[in-house]
Amino acid sequence: MRSPVEHVVGLAYAASLREVPRAWIRALPAMGQAPFNPPNVKGWEGGRAWLGDTALLVRLNLAAGLKGPLDLFVFAEGEGLEALVRPEAQLL
Repeated sequence: MRSPVEHVVGLAYAASLREVPRAWIRALPAMGQAPFNPPNVKGWEGGRAWLGDTALLVRLNLAAGLKGPLDLFVFAEGEGLEALVRPEAQLL
């Protein structure tokens, strides 16, 4: 699971924005990661901690507010989205 900062930067990159909108930066604490303000010296928990109800809703609202095409391949891990589909398609 990507951290809120990684998600926001990736979303801006996918939307071909030259900089991250300030509204998105202000939304980071609602997603559980206030930049330069970790909860303790260890930092943020990460992983499933990023999937709370509020955090997920904020992520969805950011994506829903975008206009224009997105290059979703920036979110793909490894070989891309096709690598996730091919094994399932072979079972059909």
